[in-house]
Amino acid sequence: MIEYNERIETWPARSKRDIPDWFSHQIVETDIKNANALNASLRELYGALDADLMVLASIAIRTSFDIAAELLGVDPALSFPEKMESLVNKGHIVEADKASIEILIDAGSASAHRGWRPSLADVDALTTALEDFIHASMVFPAKKRVKAAKMAEIKGRVPKRQRRKKAEVAADHSTTAETDGAAAEPLSEHGS
Repeated sequence: MIEYNERIETWPARSKRDIPDWFSHQIVETDIKNANALNASLRELYGALDADLMVLASIAIRTSFDIAAELLGVDPALSFPEKMESLVNKGHIVEADKASIEILIDAGSASAHRGWRPSLADVDALTTALEDFIHASMVFPAKKRVKAAKMAEIKGRVPKRQRRKKAEVAADHSTTAETDGAAAEPLSEHGS
């Protein structure tokens, strides 16, 4: 009697994680120029996740962060702690999120240089931290700029309020004063 060990694989692999709406066309929805390297890195990250390549996914997370930081104007020659400080100073990371980003960077370094093999749950949490960073620093600000431009355009098309002439305003005030005066008259002595 022969017993076979069966392993079923599908191609392309089933998605292990939903891609964020802002990356649904495999392009980060931002107005930052030259984001091609970030787009490619994120495509490889999601591909590694789908193929259960957790070490490569962890490295891709760190690489994607590094590319995003450079797109945000951080000098690529800086060390990761210096990059973090630059991102905080530029307002791209709030102090409260700094710890998550530091873990993301260290996890990618550990996978690349120290043989760390993260679990799917680990990579999922790290990916969430990366997605939150990209959304907060690149996607949301771009959407705000688009909204502000649209609102400015609408404001330009909305007719201005017409100002009344001083004579009309004075006439309105005198009518109001007469009405207010009538309501304030005292009652007669007989209570009627």
